[in-house]
Amino acid sequence: MIATGEELFYVAACFTLILTFLFCGAIRWCNLWKPFSKDMDQLFPARRIVTINYLAAGLLIPCLIYPQSHDAWLFARCFFLLHVPTFSILTFLSFFFWNHLKKRKQIIIIGAIPIGLLLLLSGFACVGENLLAGQQKAILSIVGIVSLSLTGYLCMIIFQLGKKIYSYNHNEFSNEDDFPIHFASSIILVPIFLLSFAWIIFLTNSRLLLSGFMLVASFAGFIILLVILHPQRKHDNTTSNGNTTIKAIAETLNEENQKTKSATNNQPELSEALLDKIEKLIREVVEGENLFMNPNFTKSILESKIHVNRSYLTITFRERFISFYNYLNVLRIEHALSYISEHPEAKQQEIADNNGFGSLRSYSRARKLYEKGELRNVWETKKNE
Repeated sequence: MIATGEELFYVAACFTLILTFLFCGAIRWCNLWKPFSKDMDQLFPARRIVTINYLAAGLLIPCLIYPQSHDAWLFARCFFLLHVPTFSILTFLSFFFWNHLKKRKQIIIIGAIPIGLLLLLSGFACVGENLLAGQQKAILSIVGIVSLSLTGYLCMIIFQLGKKIYSYNHNEFSNEDDFPIHFASSIILVPIFLLSFAWIIFLTNSRLLLSGFMLVASFAGFIILLVILHPQRKHDNTTSNGNTTIKAIAETLNEENQKTKSATNNQPELSEALLDKIEKLIREVVEGENLFMNPNFTKSILESKIHVNRSYLTITFRERFISFYNYLNVLRIEHALSYISEHPEAKQQEIADNNGFGSLRSYSRARKLYEKGELRNVWETKKNE
């Protein structure tokens, strides 16, 4: 049978997608260049899933070899409807929710059925015959149901990610868990966009639309690779070498900490004297070294600096500063007010960038809360009292 122009376009698009994705998968897996070769799991928590995502395009090779096969076309028609939501869910869970204890179990459960279907359909496509012609309706129904279920779960993941983005921009001005806000904001709706096109192709059964989608996916996959080759998460650049005074205080605190456990619930109960010491230590480090000017400053960094257990830091912030975020953003706002007095012509973005805020929205929100009295400099109030 002579190939038509539409079929040639389909073969060319399929070849482009497979070649591009296999190349991207190889580069993603082998990207071990310094200084990113260290702490791979921290910097690239979704590296394995993303690599498999790219390499999965190799399952489409039978569609390239047998473009006129009914089974190969059925597989191509269903491929993106299963591939997009499955690997979007797995990638988002691995990258944005990477510290979940049940992550591996979730990945196995979520990926088993759709990946199994893809492998099964790819196996039939490799034969190059029309063995599934009689079961087409049943296969399409099963694929549609599985995809809808995955889509629902994907929407839940995207909703949770959206809440994290909103929380970062509106409530948690200093990032608690090294959350890559800009990357998350730019990538959050990409799966929905791709899945919408996958459904259109599935319902219209259009070879031409699928060909165009493959070319777009090839370009998008390459661009995403260029972005993710550079880690979107960060090292803790702080060193554990504090000055002698800080180390001495920390050692004293750790000795006293062993004596401050409650006999009833084994929870730490810090005395006022101990709270005073920890507060002094926090202020010496955070304010003395201007660490609040770092928009990515976290409790983990502070903990490594002063060598005090996280639970004691949490209690101290609650008792003496209301919260970690309240403390940092009061310092930032007061520093910003001084900056404004010295630079009255400064624009809002400049003020945000030069006073420890990660974005203009974070600065604007913190400024409003400060003016309303919801961000409170409680330790200064206590001093005055």
